[in-house]
Amino acid sequence: MTESEKGGWYRQWKFWAFVGYALIIVVICLCLFVSVQEVPIWSFVPDSSFAFISININEDAMSTTALLNRMELWMMESEVSRAKRFMIKRVFSSFLPERIIAIAVASGEAKPDFLLVVRMGGVIRLAKLFPGQIDRAFFGEEDFDEEKVRGHRVKYAAAARDGFGFGAYAIIEKTFVAGSGYTVLKDALTRYTSMNSKNMRPQHLTPIFLRSSDQHSFSVFADNSARDLSNITDYIEEKYAFAVFPSMDAVEMVYGSVVLEEEQVTGLITFLSNDAARLREVRSDVKYIYGAMRRKLKPSNISLKGDVQTRGSRVLFEFSVPDYIDAMINYLSEERGESE
Repeated sequence: MTESEKGGWYRQWKFWAFVGYALIIVVICLCLFVSVQEVPIWSFVPDSSFAFISININEDAMSTTALLNRMELWMMESEVSRAKRFMIKRVFSSFLPERIIAIAVASGEAKPDFLLVVRMGGVIRLAKLFPGQIDRAFFGEEDFDEEKVRGHRVKYAAAARDGFGFGAYAIIEKTFVAGSGYTVLKDALTRYTSMNSKNMRPQHLTPIFLRSSDQHSFSVFADNSARDLSNITDYIEEKYAFAVFPSMDAVEMVYGSVVLEEEQVTGLITFLSNDAARLREVRSDVKYIYGAMRRKLKPSNISLKGDVQTRGSRVLFEFSVPDYIDAMINYLSEERGESE
């Protein structure tokens, strides 16, 4: 190699290719590991929200460690490729969301609006580098529009969607927020920007209960004081000609939590009644739902054990699912076998 060739090393394509790869790696590391401000999830909840379901996936908690380890092992055993098994081992936990919350919002109609709030790990910032992939996953082949709401980019389906699906989304820091439509998502982001302060505190029941659900693996809450939950059951009964919970008008509130243990799932759901004369009806409806759930889960070899009791003005549904991890893995294995 001549002296001029040695001096021109910085002009060679291999050098710049190496620099390019290095920059890509640095960007990915920054996206994954640089800390950002944590978004308080309850700050997205509009005042008209009346119900939520919250799922915490904390890989540091003993309750979820056993489940996540078994899921990872099952995925690795089901994969033939050594390279894919290596990838699963390395990135499985990184792609898991930290928390998933579904929120029902009163809309003035029988069918409510919905919000889905998913707190992701660092992988969401990596995914933001490829917005087209997210758009295709969310909208498919549908046309969509884009607007800025309080500095945040919102993408939403150009045509209204039927049913209980989601038609709009935004990404706020590490949090993915989707709405059944543009309006409800806009309201959520507007509330978030006005409530995003350490000194602010929730004033309504739904965000208050949501804020107190951080320590539970699974939480559920519904406020029926304005008959919003009754409107949902009426909508289902009219649309599907099926009486899902005839005594819902006699229920003031529903709340409860589920605990994931290594050997079993245990839970307690409380139905607070506002009509002592109809307490027996509420208990009967809860027992009916329990029986329907047992029959639905039995073909999948999932054994649901429960007990329905009445205490004062409350109906308590206490339940457990033993060996739930094995049952879940067996169900997934059967589903995969049928699809292949």
